[in-house]
Amino acid sequence: MVPLAHSFNASGPRSWLLWLGLGLLLLGALRIAGVGRRRVPEWIGMVAVVAGVAAAVVGNRHEEPVRPAGPRPVTAGSVRIVDPVEGQKIPGGDTRLRVEVEDFELVEQGVSDSARSGFGHMHITLDGVLAPMPPTVPPEGILVCVPEGDHTLAVVLVAEDHFGFANESEVSDRVEVSAEAGEC
Repeated sequence: MVPLAHSFNASGPRSWLLWLGLGLLLLGALRIAGVGRRRVPEWIGMVAVVAGVAAAVVGNRHEEPVRPAGPRPVTAGSVRIVDPVEGQKIPGGDTRLRVEVEDFELVEQGVSDSARSGFGHMHITLDGVLAPMPPTVPPEGILVCVPEGDHTLAVVLVAEDHFGFANESEVSDRVEVSAEAGEC
């Protein structure tokens, strides 16, 4: 179920189009399979399937935000992954990621055009893919689902507009871990 949920952009600006397309696809498939009113011609089911696929594709299209023009601010903040440590073997599945952030104010994630030095949030990646995370960092850590195998966990401080600072390499940390088991 989790891979299916992550494959849909169900919260984007065109999510209504995605859901409409999936509904049309389902209704059309049911009509073609013989379910439904016999008064509705089968070709209408075929048109519904085609229209449903097209609407779902358009509604699910992911758009990358446009990086703002001009120089990026520098921040004096720092982030360090405390747990797990480099080379650690972890159980896998839901894993607690604990970080220390200094000289940086974490603000709630949202849509903002601000790029103030010293303010922003964290992006956590697992093997280069952005991991879902809560809007704030709880003291007990952030749960990240780590499947079985060798992985790279990384954390980077980013500005409120979700783009990195000019000194991005200095405000990030990464660890290599090995998960023994676990499903995501």
